[in-house]
Amino acid sequence: MKKETILKRAIEKAIKKGYNPCEFGNEVVDVRDSFVWIGNKKGESCGMYIDSVLFSHDFCKALFGIQPVCSGCGEKYISQGAGKCMCSYELIPVPAWIYNGWRLFESNDRLEYISKFLKEDN
Repeated sequence: MKKETILKRAIEKAIKKGYNPCEFGNEVVDVRDSFVWIGNKKGESCGMYIDSVLFSHDFCKALFGIQPVCSGCGEKYISQGAGKCMCSYELIPVPAWIYNGWRLFESNDRLEYISKFLKEDN
């Protein structure tokens, strides 16, 4: 999948889940170089740096969700007795958007990381 397609699908998914980045509308108009334009069919749009979208709290909350995950492995946190998750770490659960937002930031290939979350839609 091309870079522009991954970014467009990720932003569209986040918009469907409540991300509202632009006062003019919620349609991804164009993705080019390091910019994304979001707006409406009348030609009104907001231009934003892609990184400012990818690392915004609102985008991460919408794309990755707010459910608790294990801070060690990122899997769904299941409180079992002493608060262990499926991987048996005894770590504090964190919201999925924080865990995955940090992993996205650390990732060498951010688009590959995001594309994992787009495959769930198929």
